[in-house]
Amino acid sequence: MEDRYDRQEGDLIFQNLEQENEKSIRRWTRRNPKVSLRKLKPTSINRISAFNKEEVAIFFDNLKKVYDKSKFKEDMVFNADETGISPSRNRAKDLT
Repeated sequence: MEDRYDRQEGDLIFQNLEQENEKSIRRWTRRNPKVSLRKLKPTSINRISAFNKEEVAIFFDNLKKVYDKSKFKEDMVFNADETGISPSRNRAKDLT
């Protein structure tokens, strides 16, 4: 009986935390109107099928050749992300 009570109490605590989280997110988005929540477009089948071990190996071989040829200094190498690109076919939401 005590185990069942603990689970029910835990469920109530989780629900309360979830509600508070939603309130916090709504308050935060009101304070930051330039930020929006949008649905991502799914990744195309062609793009997914091109992402395999061989293609990744070719990419890194080419990257090494460029690094060796160009002699970039560490402070001139940057990481860039394609915003809005999801590796999943599922529609997800993105905070932008």
